[in-house]
This record gives sequence, C-alpha cells and structure tokens, in this order.
Amino acid sequence: MKELTETIDINIPTHEIRNSQFKLAVIDLFDALKKWKLWTYLGWNDIKIRYRGSVLGPFWITASMLVIIVAFSVVYSQLFHQSIAEYVPFFTTGYLVWVLISAGLAESCNTFVEASLLINEIKLPYILYVLRLTWRHVIIFFHNALVYCVVALYFQIPVNWAILYVIPGLFLIIVNLISAGLILSILGTKYRDIPPIINSLIQVMFFITPISWNANLLPNSAIIVFNPLNYFIDLIRMPLLGQAPNWVTWNTCLLITIILSSISFVLFARFRRNIPFWI
Repeated sequence: MKELTETIDINIPTHEIRNSQFKLAVIDLFDALKKWKLWTYLGWNDIKIRYRGSVLGPFWITASMLVIIVAFSVVYSQLFHQSIAEYVPFFTTGYLVWVLISAGLAESCNTFVEASLLINEIKLPYILYVLRLTWRHVIIFFHNALVYCVVALYFQIPVNWAILYVIPGLFLIIVNLISAGLILSILGTKYRDIPPIINSLIQVMFFITPISWNANLLPNSAIIVFNPLNYFIDLIRMPLLGQAPNWVTWNTCLLITIILSSISFVLFARFRRNIPFWI
C-alpha cells in the first residue's frame, strides 16, 4: 500500500515578519508615550531613592558641578588668557549641556539590564524605560540650571529674546538622547562590554569637544566640523549667552535627529523581541 505524506508549508513571508515587527515597535512607542505619568513618576522616584537620607539631595550634583566650574575657570581662564568674567559663563553653559548629554548616554547602556526585574515581572513597553532614564536626566538638568542662574546674575549675562531658542534646542537634545539611548540600551543588553567602551569614549569626547575651550582656537578643524556634540551644545549655550544659534547648527542637528531616530527605530523593531532573552 502506498503511503502518502502531506507536507504543510508554514513558512511566513519575510516581509510579513518585518511588517509585524515594525507594527509592534510602533505600538510600543505610542503605548510608552501614553503612559507618561508612569515614566515621569519612576524618573522622580529614581532621584528620591538615590539621594534618600542626604541633606542636599539631588543638589549634590549641582554642588559638584559648581566646584568643577570654579576649578576649571581658575586654571583654564589663565591658560587661554581669558578673563574670569568671559570664561565662567562660556564654560558654565557648555558644561551644563555636556552633563545632560554625557550622563544620559553613559547610563543608557544599562537601561534594560537594570530594569530586568520589572521587564520579567510586568509587561510594559520597552521604550518606557528609556523615557524614564531621559526624564531623570532632564530633571537633573533643571537642577543644574540653578548654577547658570547664579552665574548669569553675577556676571550680568544679557538675557534677550534669543533665550527662547533654548526650548526647541532642548527638545532636539531630548529626542536625540532617547534615540541614542534606545540604541545603547539594546547594544548594552546584548554586549556587556559596551558600557565601559562608551564611558571611555565620553571621557575622550569631553576634551575634543569645545566645552572648556573655544572653537575659534581650531577654526574649520575636522574636530569641530565633524563633532556632532559641538552643534548640540551650541543649541543651548548660545541662547544662554544671549545669541541665536546659526542655521548651520540648526540644520546639522535636525539632520542628525532624523538619521539617529530612524536608525534607533529600525534597530528596535529588529531586536525588540530579543530583549527579554538577553537580560
């Protein structure tokens, strides 16, 4: 008797799988945005827990920043032959933005790893954890902004309409922190060597980015032109110093935002389902 064997093809077309992954990533994003009360609460709570029992609380970060500004200003103002009145506002505004960006990038590498208990126990959108981290650093940024207020009053920094550019500038920085944070969160979960690598790169970037030194010292240098951090720092620094960022700065930051956001979302859609298995 002849046996007949039926083979059932259960292969799913590749494009359907990709569409499904993209759809789930979009749902994750919008679900995270809708849960804004949760990630803002978690961000606040992170700061409370970190400084529980401390007299100054999160203002220890601000105090530390003030000490660094004083130390750098005393040394570098003489090194670059600038007056204290000129150097302190310049370094303060640049360092204020640098702390926001560098801390956000450094801590992003461990976002999913540190939230592994929550991820395994509660079903929440993954992007929510990145938003939580970014929000935490935005709060710290506004704490640190008190240092700028003191410096602005003491050195009589001109405050004019240009300061309004801080709003769209900060928005672009936050969007890029979320995008870069999502990329680093995924890579840091998969490869545990990523955090120390990023921390080392951040230390190097501090010295090759015009934070403590003026970009005019190296005009048209590749270190300036091809350094994305230079443009993002100017988005906030220039308005805080009473100047409007030029269109080269705006266009460069917008282009970086589009590219980085696209890369982060594609990467997230591709590896989203792997996150629980990597942590």
